[in-house]
Amino acid sequence: MIFDHAELNSDQIINPKVSALFVFLLAMFVYMFLALQTAEAETVAVQINVNGLTTTQTTAYLTVGELISSLYPDNNQVISVVPDRSTEIGPNLNIKVKIRPAQLNPTVASNITAGHQSSAKPITVAATPTPVVAPVEPKSPTYSGTATWYRFGNKLTAASTQFPKGTRLRVTADNSGKYVDVEVNDYGPTAETGVTLDLNQPAFLKLAPLGAGRINIHYYVI
Repeated sequence: MIFDHAELNSDQIINPKVSALFVFLLAMFVYMFLALQTAEAETVAVQINVNGLTTTQTTAYLTVGELISSLYPDNNQVISVVPDRSTEIGPNLNIKVKIRPAQLNPTVASNITAGHQSSAKPITVAATPTPVVAPVEPKSPTYSGTATWYRFGNKLTAASTQFPKGTRLRVTADNSGKYVDVEVNDYGPTAETGVTLDLNQPAFLKLAPLGAGRINIHYYVI
């Protein structure tokens, strides 16, 4: 026979290198497909009511628990969540969250003390024209309170127990009319301090000198 010394078996027909390359390409295709599906995950708008204040959050998280964990990484801050954390997130879902006051940052506490001490001495501030407030539509009532400062990053940010992280606020100093737009990205202070917002240093400087320690403000969601 012509082919008696050239009988082909399956190992000779299928090249191992070609097989490995095929498996690799198939795995890459599956990975890219799954990654694309994840990237195209729909974002939905949900209503979050935190201690009585409602804001809108746009999210791609799948469950209530995932969303709440992203907003409050320290689970001890959260007292209750309704609906249950296992609930799937869908359009127009209304989530009610009750949180407890955070511990006061030591730096903030020292600034409050400095503010009390400096309040006994008059501070001379150069007169400046009242700035023209840029038009913006408030997305909440206007709240009144006090603000202090602490060292936390270089962007214009604030710590709050009233609003969830990601909330944008316009904060205006009562005595000068100066304002600053900040984003909530931290949690604090405790209610017994009487401080409503902890502004980081760059944000506080937009309103008053750091030596002021604590100032009266009004603010709303933008």
